[in-house]
Amino acid sequence: DMADAVIYTGTSSVQYYHTSLAANRVNTVTVTDLAPGVYYYQVGDGTVWSEPMAFTVKESTAGTPVSFAITSNADAAKLALVTGAMANSGVQYDFAVQTEHLISDPATYDAWLNAMASYESFGGLDVLHTTARENGGCILNNEAVYSYSVYGNVFVAIVNYTSDEAEMEAALKDMTMDAKASDYDYRVLIVNRSPAATDAEAAEELAAELIPTTAERASMDLVVSG
Repeated sequence: DMADAVIYTGTSSVQYYHTSLAANRVNTVTVTDLAPGVYYYQVGDGTVWSEPMAFTVKESTAGTPVSFAITSNADAAKLALVTGAMANSGVQYDFAVQTEHLISDPATYDAWLNAMASYESFGGLDVLHTTARENGGCILNNEAVYSYSVYGNVFVAIVNYTSDEAEMEAALKDMTMDAKASDYDYRVLIVNRSPAATDAEAAEELAAELIPTTAERASMDLVVSG
């Protein structure tokens, strides 16, 4: 019942797109310590409100099977084929991982519209992104070098590559502490740069130096790279 809604105050800013001369308002709020269940929400300024939307907080249950899909595709038409195959697979996916650049040009409003169309093709499925925009940054992971989610009793970490060694080391240290904090059934690491590229031009020296050893210390069962 939206009449009983709790109002959270977050941050708001205007994003301008110089290429297309468009603009939109970006609103951000963080809500923590939610019990499992379905939550409905609206975004607004007190006068103008969006349509009601929803998200689900899943209950973490040890031993529950977890299924996920991985795609490096960002093309909307091809991504529709991927999500169509997922829908017809008979598998109940818990989340999906998208490792390719989702937004080709963050200064172009149409690029964001295309990205959202691609995102929506996954339906209500959680989609975890590595670097979301082509010229750097992790827009859809709150600009964080490191973030994580837990599905069932599976720990899923995302580390977005940065050439800043101190920042990378700090992020990987935090990841290791979080990964070892609980007795997870499995631990998965998603990275947006290959730590084992054989092509010298594609290889990231810092990623190759830090990620494999950290993954071993953190007891990662699977590492997926873009």
